[in-house]
Amino acid sequence: MLTTVLPALLALSAPQQPSSTAEMLPLQHICSEEQKQRSLPWGSLLRYAPDDLNADFVFGSEGGGVVSQDAIVDTLHGFMSTAIDEERLFLQTIDRNLLAVGETKLVEQVRDLIHEASGILARPVQVELAVWDAASDNAPATTLDAKGYAEFAANRAPLWRAVSTANAGQAVSLEHMTWSRYVRSIEIEVAQKKTMSRPATDRYGEGGCATVRAFSLVGSDDFAVHMQFAIAARRGVIGTLQTGLPGAADIELPQLDSYFGTCSGRIPNGGALAATMRGNSIGGGQVTVTLRVSSSGQSQQLSDENAALWPIGALVSDGLAYSADLPDVHSESNKRDFDEASVYGRIPSDNLNDLISNTLSAIEEDSEHHLRISGGYLFVRCSPSGIARAKQLVLSIQQRILKNVAVQHRAYLQPVPAGQSQPAGSTLHELSIPTLLGREASVYRLRESNIVANVFIEVASEAGSLQPGMQLLQSGTWLRTRVIPVGKSLHVNLDLLSAMAPVPPMRSVMPGGGVLMQAEVASARNDHDGIITPGQAIQHGDGPRVTIDGREFKSTMSTTFVR
Repeated sequence: MLTTVLPALLALSAPQQPSSTAEMLPLQHICSEEQKQRSLPWGSLLRYAPDDLNADFVFGSEGGGVVSQDAIVDTLHGFMSTAIDEERLFLQTIDRNLLAVGETKLVEQVRDLIHEASGILARPVQVELAVWDAASDNAPATTLDAKGYAEFAANRAPLWRAVSTANAGQAVSLEHMTWSRYVRSIEIEVAQKKTMSRPATDRYGEGGCATVRAFSLVGSDDFAVHMQFAIAARRGVIGTLQTGLPGAADIELPQLDSYFGTCSGRIPNGGALAATMRGNSIGGGQVTVTLRVSSSGQSQQLSDENAALWPIGALVSDGLAYSADLPDVHSESNKRDFDEASVYGRIPSDNLNDLISNTLSAIEEDSEHHLRISGGYLFVRCSPSGIARAKQLVLSIQQRILKNVAVQHRAYLQPVPAGQSQPAGSTLHELSIPTLLGREASVYRLRESNIVANVFIEVASEAGSLQPGMQLLQSGTWLRTRVIPVGKSLHVNLDLLSAMAPVPPMRSVMPGGGVLMQAEVASARNDHDGIITPGQAIQHGDGPRVTIDGREFKSTMSTTFVR
């Protein structure tokens, strides 16, 4: 590094006309390295998120909003190539700073370029995650503008909220969690005439966490937002189970209302995404999750008519490209498989670079142009007419791809047999989430607890004992979908699972601590893969049967997609 800087300093110290100067320009605010985001709990919050239960759907490998210092300097070299070739300007990175040495006007030009670029690359974005009680109010629209969000939030207080700030396009982590350790099971050691037990503990989570990306858009003050969340609230006091085993600790049985999901949408500055999950308590609790995105910084552009710097992270990002398999509610395994799918509308950086380059070459055969895509941003240097044509192309792609769809799923209760009066709440569950065309959308609304599903026998020599086998029991609804446009219609890929499983009572099955909790699970699994008319409900037929207040009801399920 020193050998590179010395010639520049020597050139500066020599008598020169016009005057020369040196300036150290900070780059940290626009090229700070993004930390790898911790994957979120997925599928259950009754466990402390072991690796095979974690997931990261938002992070993605492209469109990450991180611009390296090398990319900045390379771009400046292309911008100032003539002055650098004539040795009137020297540029050198030192850590996360840029040393600019040369003619005063050229150094000032570099400084002004970095200042203008900072207004685009370091646009501050505030992200606010809030959870609201949804028991009594009508569900809000899945996407809200600033006025709509203000009306929704007026005269009410959230259950909790978390706020973070980052540059547009960077991944933001929000967390408001409490983890509590509890005795989940008992392990037994038997040897000869001795038997000993020890508590096997785990942790359950309350509160919530989310990972978010809010991408700036070209020619608009809107944001394209990707979000993943995991939220839970404890239900009632923690019950205990006395196994009857001599000297053994009581097993603790916390119950949680848990919610997991991924969603996306295009919203105005100050607007919000809103996901509502509610229904009968047998399948979970009732909340609305809002994610509000706002920025005090306005969308800016470079003053040089021969150059442009545009945010294109929403077009190139591979976030929300993964699908999570729905669980097998009759299996004792909680492990999930995650499959990557192609994303409608996503244009890899290389393809977008080639598309714009070919467009510019076609309209200006004899003109040179310079393109660079890095960290979700596109830098273009060419003639003013080429800048206008490239912007028109990006805007056209952006307008066609970044469109919202509201997903609304409902299950209604009907008495069995006919003629019985319906319960006070005739909805088994109601789920509504936003999604961008082509991006994965999912929502889980669950009531979860642990049950004693098995009793294992431990015998050695003249000693023996019984060991309870614990299993996760979840009651609720799992939904995942991906939507693409087909003319004025939509092609919908939808997986749906609804399983109603009341927490069973404890039952003694053998002396010496043999206790079981025999669960009854009523489930319905539905798939849809085909073209639909927006606004027209997909009828799934009968859902699971449930017993409420001693009476049996069946359910009918439907899903509607609204553009």
